[in-house]
Amino acid sequence: MNRNSVGLRKMIVLSIFVSIGVVISPILRVVGFCPTQHFVNIVCSVFLGPWYSLLCATLIGLIRMSLMGIPPLALTGAVFGAFLSEED
Repeated sequence: MNRNSVGLRKMIVLSIFVSIGVVISPILRVVGFCPTQHFVNIVCSVFLGPWYSLLCATLIGLIRMSLMGIPPLALTGAVFGAFLSEED
């Protein structure tokens, strides 16, 4: 398999995780807590690794902040949690 093909597949899977996290997060939201975003970050970390999970959490957080008015503190918790969820 070509090296570019693997990178493209990872980006496609990453975009699927980001879209799932953005769409489902307002539906299954508890006051002050978004368990679906954290679940998506952990699953992304298992499938793609901690760096892609960090990127996924950042993208979900930025999209949620710009579209849904989520405060910036939600981004910091998601990013640190995603990065610390290594698969080792």
